[in-house]
Order: sequence, then structure tokens, then C-alpha cells
Amino acid sequence: MNILVGITHCIENEFEQCLESIDRQTLPAFDRFVLSNLPNKEAHDTLYRTFMERAGEVDLFIKVDADMVLARPTFFEECAERFRSEPELEHLEIALNDWMTRRRIFGLHVYRSTHRWQQTAEAIFVDMVDHPHQRVADTTRLAPAAVHSPDPSPFQAYHFGVHKGVKFVQKGRSRVQAGQRVAHWYHFENLEAHFRETGDRRLALAVIGFNDALQSRWGPEAVDYDSEVTAARFSSLAAMEGRELARIARQSPLPGERFLPAGARFELNRLRVSGTLGPGILLDAAKRLRRGSYRRECPAVSRQRW
Repeated sequence: MNILVGITHCIENEFEQCLESIDRQTLPAFDRFVLSNLPNKEAHDTLYRTFMERAGEVDLFIKVDADMVLARPTFFEECAERFRSEPELEHLEIALNDWMTRRRIFGLHVYRSTHRWQQTAEAIFVDMVDHPHQRVADTTRLAPAAVHSPDPSPFQAYHFGVHKGVKFVQKGRSRVQAGQRVAHWYHFENLEAHFRETGDRRLALAVIGFNDALQSRWGPEAVDYDSEVTAARFSSLAAMEGRELARIARQSPLPGERFLPAGARFELNRLRVSGTLGPGILLDAAKRLRRGSYRRECPAVSRQRW
């Protein structure tokens, strides 16, 4: 199978490692292209448009972010074999091992070249511009596809926290996705736990970035690397000594899960108690929250407002 690889790149510290991991593949890419220094939404719109324009040349598209280092040289070969053995498969999203949270998160995207996208106004969940029923989530079979952000720069780490916070707040969306709030609060909890155990300066910046996005209710414009508001805030943080930075990260004013909708709090606690909280389970939780099935299990809680 011929594979076209599209790479989105801005300031990621792992860019060279990412390219090297692509070049080491036992099934070489037919071609690859890099989209550099574009705003987040524009980068994704351009990526999907390029994929569709070149659909006649290849069999598979693979979307790789510049902070992803492929886990093994056989990864492309494994993807090709899976699509070959499952003719109905259109879109495969594969989990990654994330350094920030020390958890397996989503994800790297692989598409059959017959896949198509519609340009929409969606500016936060920019990878969700196709039909959800066409997406298959893989948390075990080909996962982990890559290591995510194994060596972030300080600003990259701060941006990671901001991006997760923006996905939690979902400012400007006509309808908040409760399942996404569950997932990104879970990521924040693991990020904060990693920071508290290690005291790593970059993790402190990521924790503060998440809190900044929530407290200031930043929208999708804050996700762009050239955002003036995030650049100004990071500049003030970068000048601080490690002890002061850690103090700010450790004394978060957030009142915890009060920010979650009632149904999402119930679902998150149910998953914690069951001991099965993870990427695949979170995907299922998102589906359950969309269907509203938690209302049948906990009607009193589900009636509460956000």
C-alpha cells in the first residue's frame, strides 16, 4: 500500500525525532509533506484538503503531529496490513503514550484514501470533522502508535496545558461535549499528579497553562502558537524562579470537579470506582454521555445544571 504522510509542525522540540521515526519505517512513505507555522484550524483544514486532492495517488493517509515519535519501525506496515484485512475500515485513531500525563491518550489518525472531510466552523476539536461512526478507536492492537511529546520545550509544555484547558472550556461551541470534559479533566489530573511527584518545571508550566485557560475562559485562538495573550503570559512565567513557578502550580485556585457537568462527574466517579479509567473507557464514556444513558442510572444528579 502507498502511504501519504501529512505532518503538522510549529515549534515542537521533537520534530527531527518525528521525521527520523518516519524515515525508519520498513514500509516507506510514498510521500510526506509538512505544514509549518499555520494557525491550528487552518493547518488542519489545509491538511485534509491536501489529502483529498492527492487521493488518487495513494491508498492510505497518515496524520502525524511533529511532537509524535513513532513507536517502532514496523508501524506503517502494521497499519497497511490492518486496512488490507478490514476492507470496511475508513478511519483508525490509535492511542499514544503521552509523556506529560504518563497515560495512553488519543491519538494518531490513519485514513483510507477514499475518506472525505467537510470543512466546518469547528475550531476546537479540529480532528473531528468527519462522521463519528466511521472512526474506529484502537487502544491495544496497534497502540501505542507513538510517544507523544517526550521532550517538550518549556513553551510547548505550557501550550499543552492551555490546549487541554481550551478543550475543557469549549468556549464558543453551541453545545458543550460532556464526554470531552471528562476526558480532558482526567488528563489534567494525571498531568498534575506527574508534576507533584517530580516537580519538573515543564510540568508546572503545563498545569498553570490548563488553569489559565479555565480561569480566563480562553477560546480556540489561544491554541495558536502565535497567540499574543498566551505569549505574554508565558513570558512572565518564564522569568520566574523554579520555586515560585512550583508554588503557583501547587496552589491552584480551581475548585476541582465543580467545573464538570453533574452527569460527567457521575460518569467519571463511576469509572474511577470500577478501576477501568483509560482512553478506550473514556471513549465509551463520551458515547454514554451523548446518549444520556447516565440519566437512567442517576436521575437526581443528572438534573443539576452545569
